[in-house]
Amino acid sequence: MLKIQPKILELLGENLLHHSVITHSYPHCWRTHEPVLYRATTQWFILMDEPFLQPDGSKKTLRQVALEAIEAVEFYPKQGKNRLKAMIEQRPDWCVSRQRSWGVPMAFFVDKESQEPLFEPAILEHIKGIFSQKGCNAWWEAKTADLLPQDLKHLAPKLEKNPHILDVWFDSGSTFKAVCEERLKLYPSGLVLEGSDQHRGWFQSSLLLSCIAHSKAPFKAVLTHGFTVDEKGHKMSKSKGNVISLEHILNTYGSDILRLWVVLNDYQNDLSVSDAFFKQTADSYKKIRNTLRFLLANIADLESLSPLNPLDEWILAQSAQVFNQVQAHFQGYDFVKGLQKLLAFIANELSGIYMDICKDSLYCDGKNSPKRRGIQTAMLHLAHQLSFTLAPILTYTIEEVFSHASSLFKEVALSGTSVFDLKEPTLHPNEALLEEFKAPLHLRTLFSEALDCLKKDKQVKTSLELEIHLKEPDDFKHYAEWLMVSSVCAKQDNALLDTPAFTLYKAKAHKCPRCWQFTSHSALEPCARCAKVLEHA
Repeated sequence: MLKIQPKILELLGENLLHHSVITHSYPHCWRTHEPVLYRATTQWFILMDEPFLQPDGSKKTLRQVALEAIEAVEFYPKQGKNRLKAMIEQRPDWCVSRQRSWGVPMAFFVDKESQEPLFEPAILEHIKGIFSQKGCNAWWEAKTADLLPQDLKHLAPKLEKNPHILDVWFDSGSTFKAVCEERLKLYPSGLVLEGSDQHRGWFQSSLLLSCIAHSKAPFKAVLTHGFTVDEKGHKMSKSKGNVISLEHILNTYGSDILRLWVVLNDYQNDLSVSDAFFKQTADSYKKIRNTLRFLLANIADLESLSPLNPLDEWILAQSAQVFNQVQAHFQGYDFVKGLQKLLAFIANELSGIYMDICKDSLYCDGKNSPKRRGIQTAMLHLAHQLSFTLAPILTYTIEEVFSHASSLFKEVALSGTSVFDLKEPTLHPNEALLEEFKAPLHLRTLFSEALDCLKKDKQVKTSLELEIHLKEPDDFKHYAEWLMVSSVCAKQDNALLDTPAFTLYKAKAHKCPRCWQFTSHSALEPCARCAKVLEHA
């Protein structure tokens, strides 16, 4: 603008009446950073401290009503409540008029002589009907007489249109009326979410307008989030060349990994965006995907649900505890803690223990053995629980799960045909069983440490080369399976490793070429279990 002004003045020549330069420090345009001048003009305000009638017959100011309404709203994070309250306590009257040639008109007439507004209900209803048919541009396009009802057209010569438009925050703040009240019939809304800057904007404008209309907030909960920045924490801009486009992320990683990245990070603060962060998220995604693939592959031939074995009951009791905790975190919008608990369960109890233990039975027991069918049944329940929990985040992945799922899994998990028809899974809580497994879990930890030592010393390659003697045996009957050793034995000589809890020995039997356990009577011959399975194959 400064560059063109001299040329404009030159063109005006003798027609220019006056020109002077005013030096001032405030205000400046936020977009062009050029100085601007205030112009005094008539404005319209919503008064914050003018009492008005409430539904209970009392009179309160808008400020009082808004502050009371805030108390009934949940905030995530909680400090958002104090921030919004402070802004309402300190804010001046709301100037709702603007002087522009575009926007939503403040559609009422004023008297030409007195400039008093005319709020005749019949006129306002008539204008509302015109707007509903032709849109708000009718205010600018139609003549005054055409905007008046038939019996009041004689007032046209005395009236003029109010030339102001509404503040855009009035527009956005009134969206609850159109969307929640009239279209969805869900007022107040359960949750609104936006950036933390909207305490000063949309959250506040919608709160005030709802308090004017209904004396309560238009939402039950408010969630605020940070903004995306580059890996150094700097605001992304094209001029800096540090922008990572959404299109690049979607084309490279897909939308499921993008959503997973969001919920694995503290969205309440600014989120750093870089390819390195998405590669880390992709690793977590692969772990989830491979777990689901393993579960689906191993329940493919399951035709009906079967009774569970003790280890199956334990993993389902463990999953019930974890999934309840995850859902509680999700309900409080604490997705980071929820996903961390879920990923820890997948890596430790599910993959690290249960799935690893079950491979022997899944691959080597008879196809229809009760033990194998029990494991498959537990895995079906686990796949259902994972699908239900992850569907809101990894929607396309879970949709893909059901495109490859068995008919039994679909029957159990779906009420329809798509991921949106997922049934809530049945959990199998069992606190007593979890308590019983504390001792086996502790022993497994000690055994894993001992096994690592033997592997480092190159005395064994796998746990199946070992037999174990328990110095203080308990009622748990599945230690060979639980620790993945070839057998639980009596005390012997020639120990490989002696600890206060157990003694480890080199297995004396031969290695079964089918299941790899050291339980065969002679080399290159299957063990008794495998021989029986092969006989009936």
